Amino acid sequence: MFTRTRTVMVLVAGLIAGPLAAGAAAQERKDKGAEKVAVEVWTIRATRSNTDISPELKKLAETLKSQFKFTGYKLVSSKTTSVAIGQSSSSPLISPFRASITPQKRSDGKVELKVQVFEKKGDKDIKKLDTTLTLARDKHQLMGGWSLDGGDNLIIAISAK
Repeated sequence: MFTRTRTVMVLVAGLIAGPLAAGAAAQERKDKGAEKVAVEVWTIRATRSNTDISPELKKLAETLKSQFKFTGYKLVSSKTTSVAIGQSSSSPLISPFRASITPQKRSDGKVELKVQVFEKKGDKDIKKLDTTLTLARDKHQLMGGWSLDGGDNLIIAISAK
């Protein structure tokens, strides 16, 4: 009797644990194979104190000048991160600013991103931008105009693929 009860219990446990383990394994495979987006964030310092333009920004120079009305544009940093759809990536900009980028979806050669920019003031993060944009593959979206020291401004250029 004891052996029979024990056998039934082992079979019932197997019936319950089998699908749970299979579900966990499937979720792990899904997470590992989650669709990712390469997000590039350029941090640009715009100034009126010179006319220098970083070589990497030459293709964007006319757009920068017409949109932001500065004379000089320096590429301070460039960061490319592979981010899963629905996950956020944080990118430091020029202190005290940082960006959070969350790919929402990708379709037809376009990527939808949620973009947030925060400014650190004391122990608080002040949200300066909270928007969703759709980008064509490898095209840059310029955003910014946040004040920096010396009358300069922070501009970010975001692209995704």
